[in-house]
Amino acid sequence: MSHNKQRTGRDRRSESRFRINEAARLLTAGIDATVTILDISAIDLRVTSPGPIPRNTTVEIQIGCTKIFGVVKNCRYIRAAEFHVGIVARPASNSNDHHSISLDQLPIYRRARLMNGGVPIDRRLN
Repeated sequence: MSHNKQRTGRDRRSESRFRINEAARLLTAGIDATVTILDISAIDLRVTSPGPIPRNTTVEIQIGCTKIFGVVKNCRYIRAAEFHVGIVARPASNSNDHHSISLDQLPIYRRARLMNGGVPIDRRLN
């Protein structure tokens, strides 16, 4: 697929996602849970959660010493005690950097890309 064409159908993402299975910690008001990062792109990620998280909820994801701040864009029920949560990254509120965070600068993104041989997920085939 050409990078110049706008994606259509189920996969309308502007950034390619790469699968990963990485444990992390999700923190938000009322929730402190161990989650698994399922996939990641340069601007967002998808995690599992033991319970639903409402849209537009601000969250913090901790991966080792790295903190990712973001906003929940969607939450989908998978099965009992498993929800898939889509999170768009944003800069920390106390950060002096006012630009959007780029997840592709983080080791987890580079590791996911390497593990997948640089081939992104193509959700249209799922």
